[in-house]
Amino acid sequence: MKVQIIDSFEIKAGMPELKHAPGLVVVFDASGCGAAVPKAGDRVRAARRGGTGIELVIGEVKRHGSGRSFFFEGLNRKDLPVGSSLTWPDGGKSSRRRSKAASA
Repeated sequence: MKVQIIDSFEIKAGMPELKHAPGLVVVFDASGCGAAVPKAGDRVRAARRGGTGIELVIGEVKRHGSGRSFFFEGLNRKDLPVGSSLTWPDGGKSSRRRSKAASA
């Protein structure tokens, strides 16, 4: 599955009334994804318009009508600008990040 980021906003350290790690929230239209949207802890491939890509772990997923948002800790808008794409295997089952306990 491949989607395009249509909006984003940054969460910065010290924002009033937010108890959230700094990072980037990206929004995309999930109407064509069905139930195939990854969950928090899953990995997705993110690619900027120039083709530069990186594998990321989703920190949080939220539903907004037909839209969804993913939170990526430690990123900002320059790292993943609007127009970038997110990809994951069809069926929504992407690889999960191994927990520290599982890798010990």
